[in-house]
Amino acid sequence: MRGMIREERGSALLLVVFMMFVFTMIGLAILSATVGGAQRSVTREKDVQSLELAEKALTEAVAYIYAKYDNRTDISFDQIKSDMSAIESKIKDRTISSNIKITDTLNAFARITDINVTLPPGKQEYVIKLSALADVDGVKRTLVQEIMVDAFPDFLKYAMGSQDNVNLHGGAYIKGNLYAGKQLRIKNEADYKYYGKPLTKSTLFPRVAAGKTTFVQSLGDIRYCDRGNSSDACGTYVALGKGDTDLGERVQKILGIPLQNFELQDNKAFVEMNIGETFVDKAVEAAGVDQTNRGSYASIFNNNGGPALFQYLLTNKMIGVAKAPVSQDFYTDEDDADGVVRYIEARKAYVKMMNGQWSQSTLYNGTLLLDAASEFKQLTYSSLAKSQYSPLSSGKGNKSNWFIINGDLAINNQVDDPVQLKGNFLVTGNVTIKGKLNVDATVIALGTTTIEDAVIKGMNDNGTEKELVLLSKGPINIHRFDSFNPIVTNYNELSAGNPAIMDAYFYTDQEASLYGVGSAFWIKGGFFSKGELTVNATIGNAEQNLDEANPAIIFSSENANPDPKENNYARSRLIIEWKEDLINNQNSSLPRVKRINLYSGKKHFAEQ
Repeated sequence: MRGMIREERGSALLLVVFMMFVFTMIGLAILSATVGGAQRSVTREKDVQSLELAEKALTEAVAYIYAKYDNRTDISFDQIKSDMSAIESKIKDRTISSNIKITDTLNAFARITDINVTLPPGKQEYVIKLSALADVDGVKRTLVQEIMVDAFPDFLKYAMGSQDNVNLHGGAYIKGNLYAGKQLRIKNEADYKYYGKPLTKSTLFPRVAAGKTTFVQSLGDIRYCDRGNSSDACGTYVALGKGDTDLGERVQKILGIPLQNFELQDNKAFVEMNIGETFVDKAVEAAGVDQTNRGSYASIFNNNGGPALFQYLLTNKMIGVAKAPVSQDFYTDEDDADGVVRYIEARKAYVKMMNGQWSQSTLYNGTLLLDAASEFKQLTYSSLAKSQYSPLSSGKGNKSNWFIINGDLAINNQVDDPVQLKGNFLVTGNVTIKGKLNVDATVIALGTTTIEDAVIKGMNDNGTEKELVLLSKGPINIHRFDSFNPIVTNYNELSAGNPAIMDAYFYTDQEASLYGVGSAFWIKGGFFSKGELTVNATIGNAEQNLDEANPAIIFSSENANPDPKENNYARSRLIIEWKEDLINNQNSSLPRVKRINLYSGKKHFAEQ
């Protein structure tokens, strides 16, 4: 027993040594963690400061570029790239220092390291890409920001919008960005009239497609009314509050997009268009005359209207004229057989000319009626003539080709064969489109536009599907005779029973109302109004109850879906999808603003 105890002597010392070792290691670990944490904290501070410095460099560079283009009246993209050489010498590699010190040996700076100007394929806007490098004691950050530069009015960038209020009533589906110049009012019911009686239909809230943005003045300008399960119509609109705890949830509910998809934009920055000024600009371009005299042309237009301006250009032999032969120019009475023959031959030649391919600006006096079943089945320019937009030899203006109608343009097609319309058109009167139309055209009209039961299909030009861009000084009225047309499959799924998708972008200087309640409208292009815009829409099919004593509309049960997914909106009776390449397709004829238009993208980290 004594031997066993003697063998265990010294074990306490080993235990003490082991415990000292353990506690030493724990102490070293704590010390290491403390030192490492302090180092990480300093590194994190340097990381944050490098990010702030890079942002500062970009902000100063963007401000410098904006200042260089402020009040510029030229709109030549060719000048932009050469401008960048002078701008680059001012802002590239200029060091921006920091006066905030984290350590005594801080070496902190930022600079613009790269300026790259590109014209992306198929686009009509330059992209200025700025790269900024910030270095804080070896902690580096590179941020990138893009500035888009164009000379087109802002409305072309949106699938739908208005410079005034936008009222979205019911389940419209907007596949593109949305703009509201004043208030955006939203409710989950559609207003409509049936047999002259004003009615409402409870349905879904509208939906903006995932990933798209809504531009408003402030969150307080977004107002909504939730009908809920009540049978009463919507009453008071509620304004969104910036500090509301459930703000994100409410935004998701009323538009289907996250809160970060709202961009606040001052309406004073909106680059607008004036139809009258655009009309004069294009008439002068059609004539190919020195635009330094534009003021005198505008004066004629403002005082006496489009016909007077065209007559002036015609009298001074600035444009040609397409004039139908008049009967008495060829014969005095029906017994004048030779005269009748000359007239018939001249008429045939004239009809052949009108149905041929145009290449120059031309004036047509009177109402032009196009119908695939009549003499004038089409009005087309060659692709080269339509797209011409070239500087004058004097350098004081540009030349483009236009067919000028001093009267009304009426497309009243009575047959299944579509009318062919290709070119750029100025119309002093009204525009009416009925029936089937294949189109690659820009139309600028001073009167009212009426779209009645139209099937507007873009022409295919070398694999590119074109469209109609229709800019109207007067109101635009779109309606169908075959109301209650069914929706068989989802939007963009081919089906003969679905509403025809109109390849068109519409703009009006007036207020506008669109109804997808009884009728169904699907538009691939866009719709924008200078005045207040009101949209009413339901989901799915709508049928008539033909009970004479109590006529009513029977709506699809899809309007009551309590948990709507985006796919449900593919059966909306009013769908508007923005067509991105229309600016490129119609670039020669679209309005140019009088100053360079710049808008900045978001700052982001450079791709690794």
